[in-house]
Amino acid sequence: MISVTFTCAQKSVTRWADDGHTVSYSCGAGIVLKKVSGATTSVVTEGSPFVHAGAPAAYFLECISSDGSPVVGTLSIEGA
Repeated sequence: MISVTFTCAQKSVTRWADDGHTVSYSCGAGIVLKKVSGATTSVVTEGSPFVHAGAPAAYFLECISSDGSPVVGTLSIEGA
């Protein structure tokens, strides 16, 4: 699991998920979970937790807006 405290717009480290892995996350205000699969990056809209299905993909937290106050996001990916 990673826990990141953001104070400005930035990305967290990337974690990989394979088919059947469970992805759990929490996002404070201004933070989103993103998924990279092939050449496509998208915002995850599924609620936490969810099971990753399909080809391996990378997930990361991104702070897209901040007023400078610390905001915490967490991401955990566990194998099947």
